[in-house]
Amino acid sequence: MFRLLLIFTLLINVTVASAETNSKVSIKGKTRWRSEPGEPKQDLKQTITIKYKVDFSGKFQVVGLAKTGSKFTSGSNRIYDLESGDYEFDTEMAIRQLYIQSDPFGIPVQFGAMAPDKSLAKATGFTKSGWIDGARVKVKTPVGTMTVTGGALGDYKNPDAFVRRRKANYVEIKMSGKVFKKLKLEGAYERHEEVDFARAAAKMKVKLTATRAVKLVAEALMDVDAKEVKALVGASTDVDLFGLFIDNKDGEYDVQVSVQYLYMEEDPAKRANLSSGIYRDAPNSSGLVLFKGKVTDNIDWFSKVRVNQDSDYNRYELGLSYQFY
Repeated sequence: MFRLLLIFTLLINVTVASAETNSKVSIKGKTRWRSEPGEPKQDLKQTITIKYKVDFSGKFQVVGLAKTGSKFTSGSNRIYDLESGDYEFDTEMAIRQLYIQSDPFGIPVQFGAMAPDKSLAKATGFTKSGWIDGARVKVKTPVGTMTVTGGALGDYKNPDAFVRRRKANYVEIKMSGKVFKKLKLEGAYERHEEVDFARAAAKMKVKLTATRAVKLVAEALMDVDAKEVKALVGASTDVDLFGLFIDNKDGEYDVQVSVQYLYMEEDPAKRANLSSGIYRDAPNSSGLVLFKGKVTDNIDWFSKVRVNQDSDYNRYELGLSYQFY
């Protein structure tokens, strides 16, 4: 925690001292009650996320992410265990990502403790608060954008970018682009810990009415040698449920409904389980309803309900999200 505060203080001082820099800082929080699979089943959790970006005269940027949580797939600290009644004031927080990015000759490059590359894949991709320690380059081609990433993907229980153990063990070559206007496609080859993976994802927006659309998604990750597959198909849409009872013309309240089918092997490779929790512990069919609305300009409330074909995997959340800065 001390290292985190020191580094961000230095970054702010550098920004203030130089007239040729431009900085953006975002500090957000989230507090939620959650009932989910595992032990304990009910608890209160706290998430703090700090994003920082310093632009040096447009030549390059330094990008950072500091967040709570103790591992790759967790960005929260437990405050209170409702099963045992124990308080847990966990102060775990670390700079997970800190990297340099630039675009010499119009070719974007990144180097350092990088964020996972943006992807259509959710269930077979990486959680946003994860990391890849290495380098990345993107090149536009006539058929889409080719992204090549290489470096270290590991030490999952050590989010601190300054002390993580690193071993060059990961390569990804990805092609992504649009077909027509509504269909996005993505395909990738990955090699992790000497295991080869093939990954594909598609996303399509289908308009139902002038103001209503459905998003269709499909994705899959296959261990090429073991022929093990993790795959998801699903659909989601916004429903103006609150509009039936109150004036909601400004969209202050929102309801998102989605259904999905997730298939995964009983004992998948580690690479297949680096997504967010909702895509790791819920095989079979499930439905998700997300309610959200505003309390003030800087505070929102939200509620999530996931009902699974296997009721042991049902998940419920209720909480507040807020922006400090």
